[in-house]
Amino acid sequence: MKHKKIHSTLLWNYSIFIFIISSILTIALGYLVYQINSSVEQGLSPIYRAKDIVSDDYENIRANAILENGGWVEILNSNHQVIHVIGVKMDSIYHYTEEQLYQFLDNTEEQLYYYSIAPFTTKSNKKYICLVKIPRDSINIDIQYFKNFDHTVSQVSKIILKSCLLLFVPIIIIIFLYSRWTARKISVPLHTITIAIKKMIDGDYQARIHLKAESEFGKIRDAFNFLADKLEATRAEKEKLEESKQRMLMDISHDLKTPITSIQGYASALQDDMVVDEEKKRRYLQLIYNKSQSVNALINSLFDFLTLDDGQYPLSIRTYDLCEFIREITVDFLDDMEEKQFKLHIQVPECEILYDFDYRHMSRVISNLISNAIKYNPIGTNVRIAVQEQSDSIIIEIADNGTGIPAHVQRHIFDPFVRGDHSRQTDGGTGLGLSIAHKIVKLHGGLLELDENPLEKTVFRITLIKQKRSPE
Repeated sequence: MKHKKIHSTLLWNYSIFIFIISSILTIALGYLVYQINSSVEQGLSPIYRAKDIVSDDYENIRANAILENGGWVEILNSNHQVIHVIGVKMDSIYHYTEEQLYQFLDNTEEQLYYYSIAPFTTKSNKKYICLVKIPRDSINIDIQYFKNFDHTVSQVSKIILKSCLLLFVPIIIIIFLYSRWTARKISVPLHTITIAIKKMIDGDYQARIHLKAESEFGKIRDAFNFLADKLEATRAEKEKLEESKQRMLMDISHDLKTPITSIQGYASALQDDMVVDEEKKRRYLQLIYNKSQSVNALINSLFDFLTLDDGQYPLSIRTYDLCEFIREITVDFLDDMEEKQFKLHIQVPECEILYDFDYRHMSRVISNLISNAIKYNPIGTNVRIAVQEQSDSIIIEIADNGTGIPAHVQRHIFDPFVRGDHSRQTDGGTGLGLSIAHKIVKLHGGLLELDENPLEKTVFRITLIKQKRSPE
């Protein structure tokens, strides 16, 4: 749903506000004019009004005041014909139409006479109309012609007061409501945004802005929530890295402590001449050498891991045939597979698949994956090594149907110091092999992931994005 802008909303509401005010003003003024006209007419002396002088004996109507002002009284029958005149008739109209009678009711300034009309019925049930005509220039609206002038003034004053109340009270109420509504439209979103910002400042990265508002506030809301998501994700990543760092330090300490403790024990025994047998001495020295090699391998792996963590790590990129590359590495492990009676299935195309990569580092990746398959699986395991070329990528898979990797280990398999057999034995490797392999593949723009299928419990899949090559 597209939200309105604040400008559009305020303009629309202001237009409604003006319309309501104008309507109230029109109604109030109309009421004022109507009431004043009615009051003035009622305040005029009854001696000039037809309804106040008419009687059943229309021939003897008292119309002295009318006659004194040059006026006269006409009695019309049901056909609107003049049948009787009281006073001196100053015009020659003896028959009227309905339209003429209705026009007399207007009593506008343009008319020559002041008219007053009153229909009446006699006792004999005959219908007549009493029509009073007074020359307009003969009427002087003066105090002497108002019997209740003070009362009329009082009535007009009351009418004006009522009109003012009718006009100003609703206007004041509407202005108050409009100002409150407008203020809430702006202050409520600002208050909500301010609270969320304060929470964020206090370290609550789960703070979010939830409000329905105009476009401008909606953009602020979306930008804030996007920033909050980023900050929360960054904090979570930082905590994860810190946790990983602490775990890595503990693992390093553990992996260094075990061989160093053994070295110290054997060296101390030799130094104190506790070992007399020469064969045993040679065995102790060999163990010291082997343990020192393990420590050296761990330190080298740790150095490689930290070095590869730098995105600027230089790679020696050359063009090689991936198929031949996989075959060469596989040959190096044939003796180990034969020793454990592994069944090897190679699915590598005979044709060339050229790819640009660092031979030494990618050799380390493939060797690590094959070595793990041999090391952590029982005798007679089936191992599959495959290369598949797709339209936009090259897939390398090293899979086996061996013991598999526990689900809780799979989630962290590429973290440092995680081993597939989840053991902490010294013959389990450095625990950095898969982490280093993952980083090397990533440096090549690819992806190393762990999968499984109904026939194979462990499938390590390398996906390399196919490179564009110019035709030779």
